[in-house]
Amino acid sequence: MGKVTQAHVAARRQQILEAACACFGRRGYHRTTVRDICRQAKLSPGAVYGYFKSKEEILEGLASLGRENTRSLLEAARTEESAVAVLAQLLETAVGHLNTAQNQESIRLDVRLWGEALDVPRIRKLFLAALPSTCAPFAGIVREGQERGDLPAELDPSSVARVCVALCLGLQAQKALDPGADLAGCSRVISALFTGAFTSQRREV
Repeated sequence: MGKVTQAHVAARRQQILEAACACFGRRGYHRTTVRDICRQAKLSPGAVYGYFKSKEEILEGLASLGRENTRSLLEAARTEESAVAVLAQLLETAVGHLNTAQNQESIRLDVRLWGEALDVPRIRKLFLAALPSTCAPFAGIVREGQERGDLPAELDPSSVARVCVALCLGLQAQKALDPGADLAGCSRVISALFTGAFTSQRREV
């Protein structure tokens, strides 16, 4: 029997996580069984348990993957020099990510799990653990902007970060409820709010 390569292991883990994302998104975490995930992945229970010991471990794998994807997405968007422009670009990128068809299952998954997180400490802990890594890029940009004088010194970087994340989460909830919603216009509004274009036009006297 040939040696299992790292690429094969990574691909199989991804296959299981994608199946779990679809199942959790449709039925929620508690109503989904490992057997449901096996059927979705077209794998035997033995094959799934070879990579994840339990449904809880699969959920933790999804949370870890989500954190990594978010970090990569946000860091890749840091291309502008002005702190305000960078924040606007980060938010536009995040909203654009929500607007793609291939991300609908993960959007539904998150929204379903938010409700369960209110009652299930394990799920709440995963969300709270992910929040700092999601907020960190936004807060870091604010601090850099304050050091350069781009942003007011009195702004609390952590509070700015929470507001930015709240914008994304609110649009994510709307997209879950209305998959056909086009968020492209929302990206432009966010950019206008951050760059001042939203209030720059003055009435002529």
